[in-house]
Amino acid sequence: MRILLACAAILAGVTGLALDWSTIFPSVMTVSATNAVARSFPDAFIYFWTYFTHLTNLWLLVTYASVLSGWRWLGWFRRPVIMASAAAFITLVMLYYHFMLAPTLKLEGALGIATVLLHYVAPILYLAWWALFAPHGALRFSHLGLMLLPGIGYVAWVLLRGAVVHEYPYDILDADKFGYGGVAIGVAVLLVAVTVFSLVLVAADKWPAAPPQFDRTGSRCLPSPRGGRHAMSLGRIVAWVGLVIGVAILLLQFWLAISLRLGTGDNLLGALWYFFTFFTILTNGLVVLVYLSELTTMGWLSWWRHPTTRAMVWGSITVVGVFYHVLLAGLWSPTGWSLLANNVLHYVAPTLYVVWWLAFQPHGTLSFRDLPAMTIYPFAYLAWAMLRGAIIGEYPYPILEANTLGYGQVAINCLIMVVLFVAVFAVAVGLDKLLGRRVAPEI
Repeated sequence: MRILLACAAILAGVTGLALDWSTIFPSVMTVSATNAVARSFPDAFIYFWTYFTHLTNLWLLVTYASVLSGWRWLGWFRRPVIMASAAAFITLVMLYYHFMLAPTLKLEGALGIATVLLHYVAPILYLAWWALFAPHGALRFSHLGLMLLPGIGYVAWVLLRGAVVHEYPYDILDADKFGYGGVAIGVAVLLVAVTVFSLVLVAADKWPAAPPQFDRTGSRCLPSPRGGRHAMSLGRIVAWVGLVIGVAILLLQFWLAISLRLGTGDNLLGALWYFFTFFTILTNGLVVLVYLSELTTMGWLSWWRHPTTRAMVWGSITVVGVFYHVLLAGLWSPTGWSLLANNVLHYVAPTLYVVWWLAFQPHGTLSFRDLPAMTIYPFAYLAWAMLRGAIIGEYPYPILEANTLGYGQVAINCLIMVVLFVAVFAVAVGLDKLLGRRVAPEI
């Protein structure tokens, strides 16, 4: 079965590359309406291999060849770290194409077949082969840096070639269009995405140790008996994934928002002020701090380990998802990177944190007396948003638009939001009490 699956994957990869080769080479080596200058064969050859899809699929083929042949000179490709790295990057190839490129491309004929083979069939077959037949148990989280090196090397190669010929295979790497600062942010987002994939692969290969646990005061204590070692290990994995996704998506949204504001003539300080007026951004930042406090023992993060704080963040990020879906989603239609950032900030990140808090946090310590403390954050936000709006006449959300609604209506809207927050926080306390009763008492 191992050999059969590898042969099927080799057939898919070779066919996809051959079809792409036979389609791209004639089109770039002759003058046409879409190609003003005919390339030489060496130039066309280099152009073909600037695409990460081609390089990564070639990587998979070499990996299969190294395993099936046993040749010593291909031994490097048989290393578990390298095979896992290939799995992470082919996942990026598949997801980046599906979400960022496929909606804008209408490919037919041989090129359409090649696209399906290289972006879907070959990645899925390799991931299945890696999961079922690759050696496991040797990966460590310390290997993450090595797993990212091929991607970093690819970016360096593309930017070096682009600086010479002013041609880039992907818009996200186009330094002539976005500048090296914009490219750096885009590359950072993609590397964070690959880091997430790599974390999942390492975790699947070998469970990490259980994370440290903390009591209400932020002091370290014995782990909760609920769930055992494997539940705590899975909780740590989810926290790592949430942390990396949170940082990546905030960086992406920062780039999008700052670029938009600077493009309208705003200065950097004003753009930063605008970015941090959104409750979605601030609350996703709080989620990142909670994950960071879970994964480290840094003393300055002790407040973020308190059950009350984590429940407050749970209620706040829940409101982010619900409020956006019910009231804001129909008001605009983002595309491209904005669509990705929007969906992660309002759906993926909230869902991940809600599940993590419910499933992997110790419960049974909250009281309804904690509700006033939990409402300080939304009260402070509303005060900040209205103060800024009164100064510059700009508000982050339609329900706060005092210029058009008037302060009376805005006051009613704020009161409704406060009631919503209190209700959600009360649900958090109730769930904490309910889940706390399910923990078996120690004897």
